[in-house]
Amino acid sequence: NAEYMGSDSAFGKRFMSSSRARSSSKAADLPSGVDLWQKIKEAAEPAAEDSLEKTCLFVGNKQDGKSTLIASFLNPAKAEEAQKPTVAMDYVYGRRAGAGGGSKRDIAHLFELGGGRLLSDLADVPINRDTVLNSIVIITVDLSQPSTVLSSLLFWISRTRRSVDAAMLDAQRKDSLAVSRFRQQFESRWANHPDRASLTLFPIPLVVVATKFDLFADTEAETRKWMARTLRYVCHSNGASLLYLSNKDKTLLTNFRTLLNHYVFQTAALKQDQKDHAKALAIVAAADSFEAIGPPPASGRGPATAGANNLEAWVTPFNRHFGAVDERGEEVDPFVEEIAKHPEPLVDSMRAQKDEELERYRRESERRERLEGNADGPLTASSTTTTVRSSSPLSRASPTPQDTAAAPRKRSSTSSTRSSARPSAS
Repeated sequence: NAEYMGSDSAFGKRFMSSSRARSSSKAADLPSGVDLWQKIKEAAEPAAEDSLEKTCLFVGNKQDGKSTLIASFLNPAKAEEAQKPTVAMDYVYGRRAGAGGGSKRDIAHLFELGGGRLLSDLADVPINRDTVLNSIVIITVDLSQPSTVLSSLLFWISRTRRSVDAAMLDAQRKDSLAVSRFRQQFESRWANHPDRASLTLFPIPLVVVATKFDLFADTEAETRKWMARTLRYVCHSNGASLLYLSNKDKTLLTNFRTLLNHYVFQTAALKQDQKDHAKALAIVAAADSFEAIGPPPASGRGPATAGANNLEAWVTPFNRHFGAVDERGEEVDPFVEEIAKHPEPLVDSMRAQKDEELERYRRESERRERLEGNADGPLTASSTTTTVRSSSPLSRASPTPQDTAAAPRKRSSTSSTRSSARPSAS
């Protein structure tokens, strides 16, 4: 500008001197070593808003209603629609506007583990050191098959606890302060609970959903009573929330969505508290107690002695009443089931041929290992048998080195046996 106006003119000289003065005064305000252009760039960019991200892992036996739960959470209108069976692991996500408004969107990552116990190791995938502090585990059990409810619940609590503990350990190595803050905040709701010292809290929020309540509601009152009390005991011992659910009851579906929204999007907590076994249970974590649950069936002990470390006192009468079922041998590889639905003659014949070759190779390997073990090992019954055959009239061939080495041992053993037998014979 000074050049345009003429640097030799009086106005141009005054403009240049005032510009230098302003530049020098602003430069004096900046600390040394500061990148001015970086400061300008940061000031021009809008401040990034932190989005809340949560991971939800749905686990349970096959056909327990996990897909229906996810569909009803994302879209209540699809709660009664038939869902396709999940093979291995399925992933979907949900978003909603953040609590502060604006462009921020909170995200829920929903993982469903299909295939039942056979693929339970996949629980380690979504629960890792980067997600564990923002994760929730949802375990489903099927009330229409009451004999499987307790064994399934205990298995999945144990299996997911193992995944969470391993992820917590890795997260602590990465940021021990963050893990400490999380534990302090998570356990704060139990600080004044009378049963706190007797509980083995699940490390992260845990929700147990007993599905298909409509098929269980018409059973005998005594059956509903012991199912409810046993589930309450297990859930309370692990610090879990417990909900009965039916995809035909909109009120129960609303309870589930309210509870999960609270954990995922930090909305208002579920206020309903239903402990009557004649109705659908709705008990949030820390709202139950061993005193309210009462003693196990036919134990003869009062509520004070019916606390934690007493699981067997509940499992035995439960299995006696509902029947124990060993589900370990009932699992079928879901990939095999899925492939069987789509036959390919050429591929199937080649697969059968390769399976046969693999089995033949396995048998040959085992046979070779047995022969090598016999050849390298000490004198055994097989070498003694060889010596006996060499002395028979049917085998007059020259003795082998093994026979020559074994023969003196056999004669000495025989002579010693005879000498030791003479005194007893006399």
